[in-house]
Order: sequence, then structure tokens, then C-alpha cells
Amino acid sequence: MYHVVWATHNSRTSIRMIQLNIKKGKPVKLSNSDEAQFARFLYQIADEIKVDIKSLNICVDHVHLLINIKYNQLPSVIRKLKSKSVNLYKKENKIETSLKVWQKNYYSEKIKDNFHFNNTMKYIQNNRVKHNLPQNEKLQDIMSSNTT
Repeated sequence: MYHVVWATHNSRTSIRMIQLNIKKGKPVKLSNSDEAQFARFLYQIADEIKVDIKSLNICVDHVHLLINIKYNQLPSVIRKLKSKSVNLYKKENKIETSLKVWQKNYYSEKIKDNFHFNNTMKYIQNNRVKHNLPQNEKLQDIMSSNTT
């Protein structure tokens, strides 16, 4: 089981960007509606590829997942979640141009035990509060209806 975090495009500056003096463009910030759409898509894709999302939260410019997979599955599963969610978003919103929503990289941490699992669940569930973000009712409804 892994806690996985990724950010929206241009919302973070990586060490590589600093080293190569890469200037980033305007950061992608998700609206409440976007957050709810992406949550719905992530659960849908996870269901299709038989992956168990234990917890999920989206907070304007980043995503937190607690996902039950093996380490060797992690890169391909995250790649599928990110790419397919953007494709579904483009289709549903009738966007025909290229669209960058997610940064390429992601952070992952292996869940070590039940204590770590419970703390991570609370951290993900309370992440909007940590970032002083208002409640997103549509997102909350999707997260509640997909709790395993």
C-alpha cells in the first residue's frame, strides 16, 4: 500500500528545472468542479484497472491517494491514472487541443503498518483543512461514495 502525491502542471518547481534554468508557465489550478470531475475519473479508472483506492483528496493543485498496489505496479498505475483522467476530462469538456494538467513526477511512500495507514488516512482526509481550502461538497460526495 502506498501514499501517492502528484501536483498539477507548473504548480511546483523541481530541482531539475532549477538546474536547467527552465522557466515554468502559468500553474494549473483546479476549480471545485474540476476537482470533483478528476476524482470521479480517478475512481472510475482505478475500478477499470482493478486497483483499490483507499482514500483520495484533491486540493486545487495536487492529489493525494492511498492506494493498495504492489511497488512494481506503481509507475504504470500512476501513469494510467494521470493520462486517462486527462483524456476523460478533455472528452467530457469537449476540449480538442492538447492539455497539460499533471506534472510528470509523483511522490510515493510505502505504508509500513496500521498506525502509519491510519495517520495517512487522516492526513489525506484533512488535507483541505491543512491548506485552508473551503469544503468542496461535490468532491466530498464522490469521495464518500467511493470509500472502501
